[in-house]
Amino acid sequence: MLTKLVVALTLLAVVAFAGTVPGKIAGGNVTITTAATVSGTALKPGIYRVTVVPGKVLFTSGKDTQEVPAKIETRANKFDENRVQYEGSGAQARISQIGLGGTKLELIFQN
Repeated sequence: MLTKLVVALTLLAVVAFAGTVPGKIAGGNVTITTAATVSGTALKPGIYRVTVVPGKVLFTSGKDTQEVPAKIETRANKFDENRVQYEGSGAQARISQIGLGGTKLELIFQN
């Protein structure tokens, strides 16, 4: 009887955990230091919650969420900290890559 109870509770916990965020790969906070575009989407300077799901990245600031297509690559080593790579400057600044600190994920954007 006790064994059945333990198995049932374990299965319930696994199902509950597995269903919390379907398809999410990774996430974290990223600071955008200058106004820039990402795959044609304009982002203002600030801190964004970045959520990586298959084939796209969600940038959330407050209640505003921008969905951007991205190529997601896995590197051999983890990034020590977030790394945002810009191309161009001023009004022409574009984000081409983001390395997520604490993960091996590199997000590559087509501009």
